[in-house]
Amino acid sequence: MPVETCYAIDVNNLLQQGALRPGVCRTINWSSVDEWGGTEQRASIGVVATPRGITLHYTTTDYDDSRREHDYTVPVVWVRCNFGGKRPYFICPGVVNDVSCGRRVAKLYMPPAGSYFLCRHCHNLTYYSCNESGDPHFTAVRRTKRAARKLGLDNPEGVYGMERPKGMHTRTFRRLRQDVLDAMDNEHKAYVMVMHKFVSSLK
Repeated sequence: MPVETCYAIDVNNLLQQGALRPGVCRTINWSSVDEWGGTEQRASIGVVATPRGITLHYTTTDYDDSRREHDYTVPVVWVRCNFGGKRPYFICPGVVNDVSCGRRVAKLYMPPAGSYFLCRHCHNLTYYSCNESGDPHFTAVRRTKRAARKLGLDNPEGVYGMERPKGMHTRTFRRLRQDVLDAMDNEHKAYVMVMHKFVSSLK
């Protein structure tokens, strides 16, 4: 699974927000754009900084629709830089095959159907750039997302019914919107081609 499809916590973002100081509380929200161009919240978690690191508070929904509360601490260590100062890192709290991970990482991820924020190694995540080699569909998906981001869209589908953002020239908006539509069309064609090859390989 690509990291781009997961929820992510970046220790450097928390540092810039002053959210690593013990006692500071923050809420991290993940939003997407709906089909009408509006913003809807997909998920959120509470973050409380402690002397040891950060404590995460959130709820996940299992496949049987039961809700599970999560409350655990992710250690943060400070490493000296070569040219002075210190840089924070998470210590991954993952345990795989009864072995603690303990990797020093800047980001933690949780897949949409996951339960815990861990490093990409524990979740066996990759990057789109790694997956797309030789796969036209992955390439098309990445280009669609890149085009959508130029319009401030997390979800390319939000381009339908989207109004021109304030301050953006009409000509620019029309061009960027068409870029997203063209990219989505190419993504669909690439998917059909990949599925056709897959079905053919089964014969």
